[in-house]
Amino acid sequence: MKSYALSYHNDVIVKRTSYMLLLMIAVLLGSYIYFVNGAIFKIVAWQSAEKQISALGPAVGLLEANYLALERTVTMAKAATLNFQDAANPEFISRKPLGNSLSIRNDL
Repeated sequence: MKSYALSYHNDVIVKRTSYMLLLMIAVLLGSYIYFVNGAIFKIVAWQSAEKQISALGPAVGLLEANYLALERTVTMAKAATLNFQDAANPEFISRKPLGNSLSIRNDL
């Protein structure tokens, strides 16, 4: 009778341990799949962003060239024809120094 009880008790322990081990393996496998899947999606998004950046590069270059060309045409005479006027009493915004910051030097 005593050996039967010990045998039954050992069988229960082995089954519970087996279930716990299988559960831990399933959780670890699920976590691995989740994180690898997330990494793959981030890599794909990164590559897509790089393609978009490379596609927009020439358009940005053209816009910069147009801006520089237009900037050269701005003169005081053109500003006067567009009814721009000098400010009679200009006010400048000043900011108080921030004081000591995290930098070693106190240049602020």
